[in-house]
Amino acid sequence: MLRSQRGMTITELLVASAFGLYLTAGVFAFSSFFTNAQYEYQSHIELTNDARLVLDKMVWGDKLAGQANRRGIAEASTGTLTSASQFDYTDVSGVAHTIRLNGGNIEYRYGAAGTWQTLLDANGSPVYDPTKYTMSLAFTQPANPNSVNVRVVGKKILSKWYYGSVATQVFYRNA
Repeated sequence: MLRSQRGMTITELLVASAFGLYLTAGVFAFSSFFTNAQYEYQSHIELTNDARLVLDKMVWGDKLAGQANRRGIAEASTGTLTSASQFDYTDVSGVAHTIRLNGGNIEYRYGAAGTWQTLLDANGSPVYDPTKYTMSLAFTQPANPNSVNVRVVGKKILSKWYYGSVATQVFYRNA
């Protein structure tokens, strides 16, 4: 008599509920995975773009107020590695320039007594906070004495490590 009535048994209802629960959990898991993957991809792109931007400013120079020419490392006549994270060079006009990593910020100084300008502030704000973002800058001397290797690496965003690095060898045009 029960078989002739239309409806579901309690077992069928439990199986259907479990299937629906697994399906809903799968949709939410996929959505969470996709959101995290998108954030990581965006973070890598952002770090690589920041590294390219600062590398471009170091190699070709930053447009300074009152200066007609950009004098980056490529315009150097001589260069000296002061440390692994500081590079001093002299341009064709005889003006001294310095690029350094200072507390996570990449800074540039025009002239021996000039003021430091931040080429890349790792946080995007004046106060450097190493818990949010870390930048790494390394200069190395290659076999050619009239060049320098520059490597910029971005690492930490909100206590999670990401890598977006750019490296190049810059030859001095005026050596």
